[in-house]
Amino acid sequence: MHHSSGRNVIGPQVRRLRYRRGWSQNKLAIKLQIAGMDYASRGKVCKIEARDIRVSDDDMLFLAHVLGVELKDLYLEVLNLDYFHCPAIQSVSTLGHSPHRFRQR
Repeated sequence: MHHSSGRNVIGPQVRRLRYRRGWSQNKLAIKLQIAGMDYASRGKVCKIEARDIRVSDDDMLFLAHVLGVELKDLYLEVLNLDYFHCPAIQSVSTLGHSPHRFRQR
């Protein structure tokens, strides 16, 4: 799967996870703000889901935290990766860091 440099691969999965929770884009943005992603907005969530913008590492940590999933879960359905056979995915999924740890203040 190849995407231009301005796109992301997690947008569709973020949308699926948000729908499963019954959240609007605005509700997800508010939850992201409460978690510490100060610049989150409905527009940013919309652009992430539409794959119109790149998603920073920090933003991925916030999204995973607020959606209650591990980082690998933002990728699995999109890329059909079997994380049990992918050491890189295993190491990322075992980090267990809070997004606040990576946030610059």
